[in-house]
This record gives sequence, structure tokens and C-alpha cells, in this order.
Amino acid sequence: MKRLNLILETKDSETRAIEYEAKKLLLGGFTGKDKQAIIRHVEELKAKGIKIELPEKIPVFFKGSPYLLTTGNIIEVPGKETSGEVEYVIMTAEGGKIYITIGSDHTDRELEKVSIQKSKWVCPKVLSPKVWDYDDIKDHWNRIEMHSYIFENGKRELYQSGKLGDILDPVEILREAGHTKEEGWVVYSGTLPALRGVVYTDNFEVCLFDPVLNRKIVHKYIVKIVQ
Repeated sequence: MKRLNLILETKDSETRAIEYEAKKLLLGGFTGKDKQAIIRHVEELKAKGIKIELPEKIPVFFKGSPYLLTTGNIIEVPGKETSGEVEYVIMTAEGGKIYITIGSDHTDRELEKVSIQKSKWVCPKVLSPKVWDYDDIKDHWNRIEMHSYIFENGKRELYQSGKLGDILDPVEILREAGHTKEEGWVVYSGTLPALRGVVYTDNFEVCLFDPVLNRKIVHKYIVKIVQ
């Protein structure tokens, strides 16, 4: 279990603090609606030497431990060959409530060459402390945008970009993950293809933008190598 201090932003731009207890962590994979986009992501990983094939049954969900979750702005990793992946994050709460935020399934690509499951336990899983109520956005869910950015030579560059409609929605993902009514489930949605392949960087930014309610959730973090 991991206790997280969150801030709920309502559609009227009001905010209130929430104490959230994460009891289970799942990391989604191959959750895109476009199979060709899924294949492109598989090819990105293969280009980095990661032996991976598209499973017969998709999506898949890798287990993590809630202790990996962090809303911090600095993470520590064991080597230089790690990278972030923008994903929307589902957080189930009491009474069937669902919160949505943006996060990054930061992954050790060297260990991923050996075991995808083991690679999920090496790096912290980042998420923004700001969350939205799914009920406030589900009527225009497919229009919400998800982006990530990397920083190279002091320049901010778009790394991934798409809409939430490109990925299975929270109800579908929770159903596929086997969720019933439990609170405390944190489920990462799966990611989008990178615009120019996997890049290792020590600065990563993720963004969720709602063009209908004209608001966004942005979270930036720095990657430090600890050996």
C-alpha cells in the first residue's frame, strides 16, 4: 500500500486535497485501438534490442508494487538506458469513483531486454498529484489530448502525441484488467508510439490537455542515475 496526497480539480476549477491509498498497481500494454500503432511501438522496442512479440491476447497488464508510485519531480534509476512513456492513469476510489491523471511508466530498457516484468520493478512510476473526476470528462473523453516532451541540448521537443480516443477508455481497461468494485487500484493505460523512436533523456514532461474545459495537467521530472 502507498499513501498519496492528491489534489482533485473540479470542472469549475475548484480544488480540494485528497488522501489516496494505492493498494494495487497494474501497468497496461498493447492498449491502443490502432493495431498498426501497437506494431510501431513493438518495432521501437525491438530497435533497442528488446525481444518482444505481439501477444495473441491483448491488452496485457504487468504487475507492479504500489511502493513504486511517486508524485515527485526527481526519480533515481540504476543506469542511463531508461526512458519515460506518457500514459493516462486510472485510480479507483470509494463508491465506484474513478480519478484520472497523467503519468509516466518509466522503464529500464536494458533490463527489459531480459524480462519486461522485471523491468517494471526497477524504476519509479511517476504520476501527477493533480487528478480529475472521470465523470467530468467522460462525455468528451476521446477529444482529450496526451503528450510527452523530452529535453535535449536545452531544447524542449515533442516526443509523443495523441488523443485518449487512441487508447481503450478507463471502463474497458478496468474490465480487461479484471477489476470489479475494488478501490485503490492504480492502472497505467499503456502508451503511444514515440515520434522518432525511443530516446534516453534525463528530463521528461507529460501533459493531459482538455480542450473542452480548457485545462491541463502537466508533470515534469528529472532522472538521476544512481550506481
